[in-house]
Amino acid sequence: MSLETHGARAVRVIRHDVPFDTLEDVVTAYGGAADALERMDRARMGVVVDLRSAPSRNDPAFEATVAPLRKRLFTDFARRAVLVRSAVGKLQVKRHAAQDGIDVEVFHDLDEAVAWISTP
Repeated sequence: MSLETHGARAVRVIRHDVPFDTLEDVVTAYGGAADALERMDRARMGVVVDLRSAPSRNDPAFEATVAPLRKRLFTDFARRAVLVRSAVGKLQVKRHAAQDGIDVEVFHDLDEAVAWISTP
């Protein structure tokens, strides 16, 4: 995973296309991204989590491991968005957001997502 800023009000978390070999790798990747985000001014920024390149995975062990890490990625940001490549991905993100009690918007286009989260 990597992070990049988009102006002063937006940060993008990019989940790359390399599959995780172990659940420990999941914790390391998501935890590292969450640690970096915790140093940002979340109350005045928006976050876009870009999952478009991520391999699809929804096995129970992965879901249980990533759930608390997902919350860490989104907590306290003024606006939250997720980028996906498919309608199925959008449904899965909406399901996770509802389970987590977090409001997120789901997009297919980076420019649209960044414009939305950058709006005060």
